[in-house]
Amino acid sequence: YTAPMPETSFAASLVHCLRQDGAEVLNAWMDALRQDPVCQPASLVDELSVRSVPVLEELAAAFEGGPVDLSADHFRGAVRELSFVGGWLAGRDATASLAVKYVALLGQVLRPRLAPDPADWDVWRALEREVLALTLETFCRSLRADARQRRQEMLAQCTPVLRLPGELPALVIVGAPSRATLSSLCGRLLLEVARLGARALCVDFTHATELPPACWDVLVELLNHRKIAGRERVLCATPAELARHLRGALDDPTQVRFEPSWDGWIAAG
Repeated sequence: YTAPMPETSFAASLVHCLRQDGAEVLNAWMDALRQDPVCQPASLVDELSVRSVPVLEELAAAFEGGPVDLSADHFRGAVRELSFVGGWLAGRDATASLAVKYVALLGQVLRPRLAPDPADWDVWRALEREVLALTLETFCRSLRADARQRRQEMLAQCTPVLRLPGELPALVIVGAPSRATLSSLCGRLLLEVARLGARALCVDFTHATELPPACWDVLVELLNHRKIAGRERVLCATPAELARHLRGALDDPTQVRFEPSWDGWIAAG
């Protein structure tokens, strides 16, 4: 959205209000949030108050800089601070309602202080819609990123390194681990091999739902690792595309056995 600020005193009044009465605006803004039942707990709003000081400062600088345009250089600071608030709210487990009210109540606090003409206020309201979309986008992206991180942490904690008969360690890959998670799991397997002095090791893919190509080099590094040189390496239920890649990427693919399951391998001794 791009809109020229009308040639009235609105822009100057807004900047003056944010510069000279910034503390009063901030307090009224936060009080309005505290009084709204969907913007709880109050302790979170208290923290938000500190995060909102640079928002008001950057908005004042933006309105001083030129037309209302979130993509313009003079709005860059305001976009940065509002995006930060959106991500911060998500990280503090705030509700989406608080993120919405955060933007709307600033306009509610400013309007009686500025008493703008309808045309002036239309410009603010258009900006408010853009700012709300920006804040919510960052809020939702942060929530998704946090959810992905929690899933990977759960996979790292719950994925087992089993001990098969004969003191043989086996890594059972579950779900869709990220590259970092898979690397950590392979490290655990190597430690278990060293601890047991195992003659062989196993990686089982039976319960893996997806292993993107970005993860394949982690398995190549594991299977080529010098600490397992001379040991038997067994891969069970390996996806066909991954098996083809490993056969072409391993230093010595003849040292790796591809089995449909570990049952037959163990039974064969």
